[in-house]
Amino acid sequence: MYQANLFVPCLVDLALPDIGFATLNLLRRLGVEVNIPDTPGCCGQPFLNEGRPKRARALARGVISAVENGKPLVVPSGSCAEMIKFHYPTLFEDEPRMQAKALELAQRTFELSSFLVDELGIEGIGLDIQGKVAYRPSCRALRGLGVRSQPLALLSSSRGQGASELESAEACCGFGGAFSFHLPEVSKAMAHARLEPFLQSGAEVLVVIEPGCMTHLSRALGKHETKQVRHIASVLYEALERRARP
Repeated sequence: MYQANLFVPCLVDLALPDIGFATLNLLRRLGVEVNIPDTPGCCGQPFLNEGRPKRARALARGVISAVENGKPLVVPSGSCAEMIKFHYPTLFEDEPRMQAKALELAQRTFELSSFLVDELGIEGIGLDIQGKVAYRPSCRALRGLGVRSQPLALLSSSRGQGASELESAEACCGFGGAFSFHLPEVSKAMAHARLEPFLQSGAEVLVVIEPGCMTHLSRALGKHETKQVRHIASVLYEALERRARP
């Protein structure tokens, strides 16, 4: 059985636990033995973005120490995965031993959809997803990790259906962590602009791979009668569960 570590981002742990459980159950159903390490609970990205590298480094040190088992680290968040892969090594430029550990961890850190497609080789797994689905990339995962086609491959259906990528997909949703708190009006305007292609697409579900994007866009969408924003882990796991029912 394939083994992997699951990193649960702080936003998922504190506000969106369903994403964490869906990720865990999805990996298990796909044959992955999952270890949940005792990490500090935050990758440190919010502190690095706020110009507090010492605090970010302390958290990074805790994450690195918690996953020194050589197994892949799977993250249901593109921005957190990008933080670990590309920013952890730079945080320890003055500590060669820790930097070596950060570089080693970077090589085995994956955003969830990238892990399933690029590491496990899962594509077009035959999911009969209910309703029309649209997909919106995470700007951090897209630009930092090159994650674009992997979620679309996972969302493909045995009946030839699948998700379509929205227009303006490369533009930021407006969340940006602390950005949404410092400039709320600009952030809200960006969210509504990003939702417009979805509202006009005829799709019922907008799938994202970023918990922050899901929270931000869901808040902007409000209590819509027929449309919703969902994380890919939840969509895929529920589709597998439906398929398994007699």
